[in-house]
Amino acid sequence: MQFSSVLRINPFARLLLFYLSGIVLASKTDVHASLWIWITGLSLMVSLCLLIFISYRPLFQTDRNTGIITCLIFILAGFLSYNIYNVNSEKLKQSSGLKYTVMMQINEPVSETEKSVKCIAGIKRIYNGEEKNRRKQKILVYFAKDSLAKQLRPGDKLICRIKLSEIPVPVNPDEFDYSRYLATKNVFNQTFVPSSSWHLLPNRTLSMRALSYHFRQTLLDKYSKTNLNPALLSILSAITLGYKSELDLHTRQVFSKAGVMHVMALSGFNVAVIAFAVNYLLFFFSRINHGSLIKAVLVILFIWLFAFITGLSPSVTRASLMISLVLTGKEMHRKLNVTNILYASAFILLAFSPALIYDLSFQLSFAAVFGIIIFQPALNHLMHFRIKIVEKIWQLFTVSLAAQFATMPLTLYYFHQFPVYFWITNLYVVPLVSVIICAAGVFLLVSFINPLMVLTGKILAFLVTTLYKSIIIIEIMPFAVVENIRINSLQLMLMLFILMLIALFIFYRRAAYVIITLCVIVLLQISGLINIYKINHQQILLVGHIKNTSVINLTEGRNSLLFTSYSLKDDNQKIKYSLGNFWVRRGISDHKIRHEHLPVHNIIFSFADKKIEILNTQRIPDKPEHADVLIITGKVSADSNLISIISPGMVVTDCSVPEYKARRWESICKKTETPCWIVSKQGAWYIENKGNIKDRQHQFLAGLLMERVLCNQSL
Repeated sequence: MQFSSVLRINPFARLLLFYLSGIVLASKTDVHASLWIWITGLSLMVSLCLLIFISYRPLFQTDRNTGIITCLIFILAGFLSYNIYNVNSEKLKQSSGLKYTVMMQINEPVSETEKSVKCIAGIKRIYNGEEKNRRKQKILVYFAKDSLAKQLRPGDKLICRIKLSEIPVPVNPDEFDYSRYLATKNVFNQTFVPSSSWHLLPNRTLSMRALSYHFRQTLLDKYSKTNLNPALLSILSAITLGYKSELDLHTRQVFSKAGVMHVMALSGFNVAVIAFAVNYLLFFFSRINHGSLIKAVLVILFIWLFAFITGLSPSVTRASLMISLVLTGKEMHRKLNVTNILYASAFILLAFSPALIYDLSFQLSFAAVFGIIIFQPALNHLMHFRIKIVEKIWQLFTVSLAAQFATMPLTLYYFHQFPVYFWITNLYVVPLVSVIICAAGVFLLVSFINPLMVLTGKILAFLVTTLYKSIIIIEIMPFAVVENIRINSLQLMLMLFILMLIALFIFYRRAAYVIITLCVIVLLQISGLINIYKINHQQILLVGHIKNTSVINLTEGRNSLLFTSYSLKDDNQKIKYSLGNFWVRRGISDHKIRHEHLPVHNIIFSFADKKIEILNTQRIPDKPEHADVLIITGKVSADSNLISIISPGMVVTDCSVPEYKARRWESICKKTETPCWIVSKQGAWYIENKGNIKDRQHQFLAGLLMERVLCNQSL
């Protein structure tokens, strides 16, 4: 099969490729979006006119010129759509810093944090004196935690006084970018609302989305009658309704390490099971005229109702769209091309929301389906069995293997781990989850009949308990997961390129693709060796950002020494969130990190070819001295004499320094023309010295430093 033939039967592959190229190009272009809208829009109009002009023939035919112009049009369309999205976000960001009296409506269910209640709300009106201006905008709202805030529901309307601020960007290197995640939902600003600054209006309005959340909450309330414990109830809610707010960290880790987190994410698999079950229940429509069409319409309506109730996540939307296109094609008696349908669904979703390209669930969902479509048939043909049940098990195994193979580069890059026993767990988890989804549907249907509800509830509880206990057995098995896997962006692209080459080989069966694949694998190995060398010879001094605490991290090779305040000594979750990705991306395993509290006395030491002084107490040296970096911690008062005597090359104040004292240090540094970095305001600060470790003795510097500090010695 020629490459042109493959593109001919998959026309959306070309359209998607060039449209994606335009989106990625726009996202990497650091120019004001409104300027590019005019330029791209004009270029797009000229290209369309040119295409019409050169294609005007008695019989519409295409040639190389029309193909090139068509590709250019879709690149410009992707570029334009992303910039239109981006210019809207720029306008919304300009609202930050302003104070408003607004009427807002709660869009999503509220969730509790440690000190507040948060949710996403929509601004409906802005009150300026007697004027009422409409400015539709979604914002992230933090309410002061109280009983009234906890009772807010989707659809509630409030009058409140707010001050908008931008969603903060990550303050530590490689930290999770929450602002980018919210940007995919068109949320760019946030606000904190005290208890005395908002008033609940009596006229509650149930929008379509609020109605869907209300309906989902009704179904969740019915689940509570199964008498499951909170952990198992949260699993059932996640699998069937996509409600993951109650999932605790331990449960997420158990499913992730067992390699079956996809069933918790309400993926396309869950939607496919529901579509199959509904289609089976409507079998009687096949016996009447036009019954097949009626059944297809009902199935499509049901899966989109389910998608709407679960919040229209990218994976569920993709699955619903694909199933809708497949059923429509069957009713039109067209030959189905599932690969082209996959490309078409991706194109349609990105046309409506180009920022989805950076959504992780979108990437994983399409990668998994692509792997199943391309790799599963080839894997399935490797072995054949005469026994039907064995053949079904083999098919299930190859589906799991293909999906895991296609998503592996993304999971390694984002999650830094690989579940070893995924092929075992998916063999029984996939059928068991299918039964649970069907049983949950029956339970909800008979929930108004008490005897049947009790019976089906017990069956459902037994199934969920069996699922959880069986996954725990896999999770505690030795070598269940390989953790702390580090790949960079280049390695990610090389691994994706290898997947594409393997797919091409499956289509063409040409030795050239095998040779190219082997060459790319060699490049991948070389890149890995270079990274290992860099990791073994790295020296990094990091002053991290965790609110109101000191975080000083020394990294040398694969060893790391972490100094923190006493208050943070046992808060491993907060430390992991702030610095976990930083350590993983630099090849540092958890068992290589030595965590100690920051000593109460001052420390002077050499690190990364620089002289470092950590100032914990008020001290004026007896004689002049020099430090390349002076790190101020705690409540050390700003002193110009100290700066003049030590004459530091750089002053860094960490987050334990009160804001007013940090400003004084900044003022003194400005007068003495000394560079100053305020971690609480500017984010984490670090220096990195690559490749300067001359012998293995330096690998133990961090350990020696720590031992001497504990002995109350200054270096």
